[in-house]
Amino acid sequence: MSRWRWLWGALLLAVAVSRLAGLGDRTVSHDESLHAYFSHQLAVHGTYRHDPMMHGPLLFHLDAAVFTLLGANDATARLVPALAGIGVVLLLLPLGRWLGREAALAAAALVALSPSLLFYSRYLRNDIYIALLCLVWLLGSWRYLERRDGAGIALVAGALGLALATKEVAFLFGLTAGLFFAALALLRAWRGDEPLRQGAAGDLALLLATLVLPWLAALLYPLLGWDPVAYDAPEAAWRALRSAGGLALVAVVTAALWLRGRQRAAGLTFARWSVAPLPLLLAAAGGGSLPRPPPRGGAAAGGGAILRRRWRRRAGGEGDLSELLLDFLLWWFVASALLYSAAGERMPWLLVHIALPASLVGGWTVARWAERCAGRRWRRALGAALLALALLATAGQAGRLAFLDYDLPTELLVYAHGTPELRTVERELTARASRLPPGERLLVAHDGVASWPLLWYLRDHDARYLPDGLEPELAAAADVVVLGPEGSRAAWPLLARGFDARPFRSVWWPLEGYRTAGLSEVKSLWTDPAARRAALSYLLRRRVPGVELADWPLRQDLRLHLRRLGSSETPVPLHSPPPVAILTPVFAGDPGSAAEAVAAGCGGRLVASESRAGQAAAIATSLAAAWWPLPALTAAPVALACRADGRLAVAAGGELLLYGADGALATRGAAPGLGALAPAAGGGWWGADATAWRLCRFDEAGNRQGCRQLPFPPEALATGADGELWLADRNHRRLVRFAPGEADERTVPVAAWEGEAGRPGLAAASGHLFVSDPAGRRLLILSAAGELLGALDPRDAEGEPLFFRPVGVAVDPDRDRLWVADPGVRRLYGFSLAALVSPPAEPSRTGSER
Repeated sequence: MSRWRWLWGALLLAVAVSRLAGLGDRTVSHDESLHAYFSHQLAVHGTYRHDPMMHGPLLFHLDAAVFTLLGANDATARLVPALAGIGVVLLLLPLGRWLGREAALAAAALVALSPSLLFYSRYLRNDIYIALLCLVWLLGSWRYLERRDGAGIALVAGALGLALATKEVAFLFGLTAGLFFAALALLRAWRGDEPLRQGAAGDLALLLATLVLPWLAALLYPLLGWDPVAYDAPEAAWRALRSAGGLALVAVVTAALWLRGRQRAAGLTFARWSVAPLPLLLAAAGGGSLPRPPPRGGAAAGGGAILRRRWRRRAGGEGDLSELLLDFLLWWFVASALLYSAAGERMPWLLVHIALPASLVGGWTVARWAERCAGRRWRRALGAALLALALLATAGQAGRLAFLDYDLPTELLVYAHGTPELRTVERELTARASRLPPGERLLVAHDGVASWPLLWYLRDHDARYLPDGLEPELAAAADVVVLGPEGSRAAWPLLARGFDARPFRSVWWPLEGYRTAGLSEVKSLWTDPAARRAALSYLLRRRVPGVELADWPLRQDLRLHLRRLGSSETPVPLHSPPPVAILTPVFAGDPGSAAEAVAAGCGGRLVASESRAGQAAAIATSLAAAWWPLPALTAAPVALACRADGRLAVAAGGELLLYGADGALATRGAAPGLGALAPAAGGGWWGADATAWRLCRFDEAGNRQGCRQLPFPPEALATGADGELWLADRNHRRLVRFAPGEADERTVPVAAWEGEAGRPGLAAASGHLFVSDPAGRRLLILSAAGELLGALDPRDAEGEPLFFRPVGVAVDPDRDRLWVADPGVRRLYGFSLAALVSPPAEPSRTGSER
């Protein structure tokens, strides 16, 4: 076996491993889920309807065939793209006939290492198919230029038909190739080398123009006053037949006139032309397609000089097919770079169509450089070292993208990608489905926000789409419900008692600040050390300064609701009484200030605090007096608590401040970390330290008596009538109860706190617990035993919710008041406590009625 066969064999083996290894490890992206799901529908149900948004039908039929033979999963969904990626490298072997043996091998290596071509060979999209078909198209064209036989025509027509059945960018390559061959035919005729109608280049230009012409029928619609997107109109089929048929007739007449008098030995004849449209007819029957930055590679460095040298050489003589192929590759690269940079959506997968010709030109450049450096060892060694470093860097970037960071939004070649959390959701659903009796399927209800890419992972379950919200009947039957934030909030009454919920991220997008970058940003890389460090941090470690993956801003959040075994299916009653009082306290003269914490039942006073103005203020319970500030505050208060005799405790600036019934400061002392306060039974105060994760007891003078370490950060406190203490554990979405004389605490799950809207509030009175849910925009009402009894969800006269971000909660049982501080609307709402602890007078609303 020759050295070249060994090199090609080793390269193809490496390419196969890089395209096939770990093919199912990555979570599917948004677009992949669409392609995979509808391919699965075709395989299982035999249904397919062409949608131009998802391009041509070839991808769906190929994947459906794979699913039928090998089953459906993430790996088999990407199998055909991986084989196409291998085929792209393999086709460079016969192309070496004209490109040159060394250049073909070098180009194959560049294609193998290209980050774009590698990643999208492992990605279910149409672009790698187009890359493969473009090379088939190219091989057919050069075979025809060399031999003028029917095989070349068949390859060109077949590749054209399949490409049009794959994606609309086939028109762009057809335009690129057609213009090249038309210009070549005109140049040769102008020089007198051959008659215009007798040359092989003219034949190829004619073939492309006449075969594509009927596919441009949509361009006639505006001229005829027709709507090109009225697919379901009664006359749609007749219009399509008339427009496409008319252009087909023009194509036939043009071909007949061009090819009249041709003999079989002359290459393209009318008989051969008549057979060529067959692949296009098959593509049309299947519903074929109608009408960033430069890629990495070695072509850019020498492309301009080569192009100038080629033009001068072509002007002086015809040259052979190898030189002509290089001319075409240069034209293909330049045209693709301009077309894809100036037009279209500029998505990362379009780099495939620039990287392929760039790699071919780069392979020729490397081979020519090696040839010219023969006998010049130092130049050859230096160039080889630089080339090796460039290839090593490129291979590192490609490997990182394809095998390490493939589902992270820090990679700019990824867009709208599924997060790794989807895989966890898939495993959990599969585990639940495995516990069902034989023949039963897991019933999963989802809304439109949750559809993609999740629907692909629901293919083996009973997935139910919720176009109008969750209905009570479906809520009672569903095993799992997946909703977006708004849908989850609306369906909360139906899900709170019977489901455990948790948030997860389904899709995230890369940050695209570079799109608006200008010369000043480029200049800052040289003048600003911080900008330079940020750029290097991204290039070397894919770290975006100031942005962590846990807090990635461009993402789609969903809620996964899993049915609790043996749980109640009764909806949660919603209380909607009108508030009996609405207050708007103004702190330190700041009209934009808003109450965040509130304490009630303070000896006839209501106390509220706000962190922005750094003030706390009090008002007479009769609401007749004006708000007046508390004295001696030097920092923003974060927690309030009071007793019925009027004594008040305030946590602010790492201190605990105690005020007497007359409103004067009684004592102050150091108490760092306090974020919540509550009066202790028998005197003194409880303080929750969410920073150090502990619960501390203070005496009447504010002296710390002791602390208890907790396994969670307590964010809210409330004291019950029997002296028990309730703590809010938002991390685990539960309440924790400590009772006098009981060694162990008791926990109660809370169907709230799914978002990050703010710290919750907690209050106890009349044998009930009141828990604010800032993200859910509601107040939960629980029994003293922790049973969810209902929720406060007040509405205005138009039915719009009053709450926007309810945070602080306080009760004044003696005056029948429950107060809720909502800084989102800068209001303090007062409600009748008796109305809330009684069953709602009207039937409770369901999620679908909201």
